[in-house]
Amino acid sequence: MRLRESDWMDAGFPTWQRALSPANRHIHLEEKAMFNSTRARRSVAAAVGALALVASVSFAAANDEVSAGGENRSVAAVPAGFEQYLVYLSEPGEGAFEPVTYEEFLEVQADVYGRDTAAVEVFREEAVEFYAERFGLDFSSAPVGADGEQVIDGAMLVPSFVRLERNYHAQTVGGEWVPPTGWDVRDSSFNVMFTDDMVVHGTYGGAAGKEAPEGALLAFGDYNIDVDRPGNSENAPGRGGDEIVIRFFSSSLITADEDGIMTFVCDLTHPEWGSGQARGIVTPDGGIRNVLTFPASLS
Repeated sequence: MRLRESDWMDAGFPTWQRALSPANRHIHLEEKAMFNSTRARRSVAAAVGALALVASVSFAAANDEVSAGGENRSVAAVPAGFEQYLVYLSEPGEGAFEPVTYEEFLEVQADVYGRDTAAVEVFREEAVEFYAERFGLDFSSAPVGADGEQVIDGAMLVPSFVRLERNYHAQTVGGEWVPPTGWDVRDSSFNVMFTDDMVVHGTYGGAAGKEAPEGALLAFGDYNIDVDRPGNSENAPGRGGDEIVIRFFSSSLITADEDGIMTFVCDLTHPEWGSGQARGIVTPDGGIRNVLTFPASLS
């Protein structure tokens, strides 16, 4: 490569090189050009190598994310300021709304929650105490019927659980690797159904009371999430063996609007995450969308 003499004046050579004879100047220019070309090739090669390394590491990390446990999973970060959050979805299948018998309820209590008959009665007493304090409803003297129900004027306390056919799943649990099929949510409770229009008191209604229409509901129970963790999250927060148990209880009346869409707000407690709240809707087809946060809000 031959360079004109004018080229070397701007080539960035030090003064001693500019003093060389014209015959040697182009030699130094050629040497510098060759040096710069080699250095550029080496820089490009190094950059490509670094990018390839980053890409391979990123791909491996991404592959771990989507293939954890041998199936596609995703992990969601807990929103800033919260201890935990979860999202439940339900798309009911055939048989989801078959009537619940008391015998089935007791089986679920034993198999899922590990409660024997005595523990179920303690669970009932906790519910009765809650309804008395929060809504001023006194079931304490009401006899327990053959179906596990207790009846007072205007309201009935009934045992309940959500069937697996309801397809009620935790699709998001902050910091956990949850598969697209989600984790089964077992939901069992002692609910109150209003059989007549009433005025409720307690800490909810106060001395003046608040109206509770016929058909309104209240809930007191436990979510039990059937957890299936891959090895990635062995130390995930909130781990309790193979299940996550959350106590829920109505913050207000559960009612449906004129379109049959039911809304609910339940307070929550968890031994590690503390107090929280569930806010959700139930559509006329029985579908559920439920968002849980610990704490209830940041305000």
